[in-house]
Amino acid sequence: MSSRSNINWFQVTIWILLVEIIGMASALLSGNIREMYHSLTLPAFSPSGGVFGIVWPILYLFIGIVGYITWQNRQTHVVNATLFLAQLLLNFLWTIIFFNGSLFTIA
Repeated sequence: MSSRSNINWFQVTIWILLVEIIGMASALLSGNIREMYHSLTLPAFSPSGGVFGIVWPILYLFIGIVGYITWQNRQTHVVNATLFLAQLLLNFLWTIIFFNGSLFTIA
């Protein structure tokens, strides 16, 4: 991926969509996140709940781009690809465990 011409924009888009769908599925399986978030004792510096609706999709966009880059190099960097997929799974499960399961110590 040394030049722009080597970027497969279709695959980049697929990776972004895949990660965004994983994020949406995690949120949907987490129950009423907004209600749970507002019931928590939050520090003064915590952002308002509305910030997350903006930040998380942008974060998932970048995670999707990293997924594409990691996948392109999976033969030479098997450990990186494995770690990326593991963090994606943990990212998916964390929201469900924290908000739906209320298992704060595990999350």
